[in-house]
Amino acid sequence: MFILGQIFAILLIVVLPFFIMKKRVKENSKRIIWLILFIIIPILSFIFYLFYQYIYLEDTVKTS
Repeated sequence: MFILGQIFAILLIVVLPFFIMKKRVKENSKRIIWLILFIIIPILSFIFYLFYQYIYLEDTVKTS
């Protein structure tokens, strides 16, 4: 389960920005939106990863 959390976080950080870039619109007004997405997606995935790690550690402490 812990490895799945790491893989999911890595996928969010790596795959989503490239997927967004493929669908990128050439309008200059949308560049700001893409910059925000490039900043927010890694931060959110990192927060999710820390949250998942915290839950996993809590579970291991309770079961032991």
